[in-house]
Amino acid sequence: MRSWLSIVILGGIFSAAAPAQDLSFVPLPASIQQKDGRFTLKDGMGISAAAALQSEANWLSTRLTAGSGMKFSVKASGG
Repeated sequence: MRSWLSIVILGGIFSAAAPAQDLSFVPLPASIQQKDGRFTLKDGMGISAAAALQSEANWLSTRLTAGSGMKFSVKASGG
């Protein structure tokens, strides 16, 4: 059990340090620029999505809340 947990932890560490060219996004962005710094999620942040994507935005909000314990509001955007 202990060795399995070590493998999972090491896998997470190495995958978090992936270079920009190995990042996978859907949809694929036109360009990616990896820079120093971090993006930090904060309680009460909002998720804005087009009306057609409200289901996906609600799913994301639920997943982020489950993983962090923070609340994320969802609102419709004009696009």
